[in-house]
Amino acid sequence: MMPEPRAPAPAGTVDELREVAAEQLALTAFHSTLAVDQFSVLADAGALYNARRAVAHIRHAVATLKLMEEAVSKAATEAEQRRAERGLNGRQRRGERA
Repeated sequence: MMPEPRAPAPAGTVDELREVAAEQLALTAFHSTLAVDQFSVLADAGALYNARRAVAHIRHAVATLKLMEEAVSKAATEAEQRRAERGLNGRQRRGERA
């Protein structure tokens, strides 16, 4: 029996989060395919197990994608703040008003 996927770590780069999300989505597809195949040969217990695994992996993927979205938004906000600070500092050095 496979262990439940762990919740994604709150820290990590966007690239790491993207990699985790992609892996979880691939596992979702894998378990979904197994479930469909097992239903077609009347292996209900295996199909139900793999359907549950697919649900667990998609939940993990969605949680990771939310973290990734927050990380991207935070990075964009920080970049905008840095641009604004540089613009203000440049005007101050030249003696201009903001």
